[in-house]
Amino acid sequence: MLGILKPSGEREQPRIRRASAPVRLRPQRDSIDSVLPYTSSAVVMMGRFRQMGLFRFPGRADTVATLRALAQVGVEDLGEKVFRDLSGGQKQRVLMPRPRFRS
Repeated sequence: MLGILKPSGEREQPRIRRASAPVRLRPQRDSIDSVLPYTSSAVVMMGRFRQMGLFRFPGRADTVATLRALAQVGVEDLGEKVFRDLSGGQKQRVLMPRPRFRS
């Protein structure tokens, strides 16, 4: 379906248009520790750690990018809420921007 695996059968496969943007997969479960009280904005910021570098604290640009990412998925009002207290759907929406930061 995503074009990752080649078909194994000899039957003709339907033509599928290629997406103009890269396809990003999101796991159904998160691996965020539910014991620590991370805010939703901190969880999104975790996706930015690779660009920030080792032992560097988030700067203004990192904070602005995090808030912009939350706004793009429509959950800017959840930025200061504790991640573990969110509903399943809210958690999924908060986790959506993280892969964008990694690319």
